[in-house]
Amino acid sequence: MVLLLLLVVAVFINIPAQLLSSLFAGDQSLFWLMVMIIFAYYIAATLFPVDKIIGAVYPIFGAVLILSAFAILGVLLYRGIGDPALLAESAAFRMAKFKEPILPMLFVTIACGILSGFHATQSPIVARTVSSERQGRQAFYGMMVLEGVIAMIWAAGALAIYNMMPETLLMAPAAVLKVITSTFLGKWMGTLTVLGVIILAITSGDTACRSLRLSLAEMCSVDQKPFRKRILLCIPILLLVTGLLIWSNVSAKSFGYLWNYFAWGNQVLGASMLLAAVAWLKKQGKPVTVALVPGAFMTFIILAFILYHPTLGLRMDLHYAYLLAAAGTFVILMHVVNRRKED
Repeated sequence: MVLLLLLVVAVFINIPAQLLSSLFAGDQSLFWLMVMIIFAYYIAATLFPVDKIIGAVYPIFGAVLILSAFAILGVLLYRGIGDPALLAESAAFRMAKFKEPILPMLFVTIACGILSGFHATQSPIVARTVSSERQGRQAFYGMMVLEGVIAMIWAAGALAIYNMMPETLLMAPAAVLKVITSTFLGKWMGTLTVLGVIILAITSGDTACRSLRLSLAEMCSVDQKPFRKRILLCIPILLLVTGLLIWSNVSAKSFGYLWNYFAWGNQVLGASMLLAAVAWLKKQGKPVTVALVPGAFMTFIILAFILYHPTLGLRMDLHYAYLLAAAGTFVILMHVVNRRKED
């Protein structure tokens, strides 16, 4: 979990820094300045109590995020009704379709949304701020569903722009984002929407950084009440993330490795938490299906990804990867379901 959180912090400094530098300078000339500003905010957010910084700015962040996503949705619906061709595949788009197999690649490439491991690592932060378990549905379940809706809105925007302008398939994601917002929303609202996406990334990174400090503190039994000890624990985090940032920006290939390992590690943690929930529910004598079905699916995805992937995995033929992943998933599920109650 600590390794995953390090990757999350590095990824969600990289992405908003790229977007901010392109937004204000039109290129990547301000990238490292933006990195320093975002990282400084992350350190402040992880050092001070959750209600002092994160709790104070999140209502504003959330409002901008929701406004920007639903602005895109409104424009897509309006233009789609007036011009159905917007939602119909063009010949150029069909020819440029994703060449990798949807299963498992889609479910690792899209690493966020309703099933997401690093969100599980942030649960302890929020759990300490609620007064009753009854608030869990609103705080956790409701927000994960909302994030899934927001992800689908942005996926629709991306598909529409790829269909309208197939040349954007060759562009970097940050550049495509600017095309989507400027095409559908215009300059002013488009800029606000890009800020909403930046905020989405930053709100993942700051809580991941805080979770990382808390996890290390609990693992190493370091009291976090003295401010001095919080600072000392942040020093190794600062050094490790800085190293990851420097390495990941050596080339586009190295950032691709960072994203792939983050995405795969994220799904590993998500599946592990679901299977742990299966064991716990069974021990309590409660129905396990709600955690067993998504846990089984994600376990299959993870195994198939590692067996098949041509650079990060074992480069196995896809059909054999499916068979072995299914067999491995069955063995793991039998172990989880048949655990003794005293385990």
